[in-house]
Amino acid sequence: MKFSNPYFTIEEKLSLLQRWILVHSMLYYRFNSAIATDQRFDDTCKQYLELRNTNPFAKGRYDYAFEGFDGSTGFDLESKLSEHHHWLVQQDAYLVMKNKNRKDIKLC
Repeated sequence: MKFSNPYFTIEEKLSLLQRWILVHSMLYYRFNSAIATDQRFDDTCKQYLELRNTNPFAKGRYDYAFEGFDGSTGFDLESKLSEHHHWLVQQDAYLVMKNKNRKDIKLC
């Protein structure tokens, strides 16, 4: 994921990467809809883990759900979310699925 806004903080970048991973994990494991390629998912997980490892004191919004996350799979991430965060991620997943065939929107 490219962060073109130079004013994003490390915490904001972590949160955005976490949200992207959560949404695409939910799409794949719950809705059986792989919108991002495996390579794109793996690359985003790698980017997240590198950012996390180089900034150990920075906190993303969804850190609690990423406890023990190593990037190899996201199958259990959804089950770790609070009810509120689960609802938010689910709404994003619905929007991504709804818009996946629109030509004027670049999703991944």
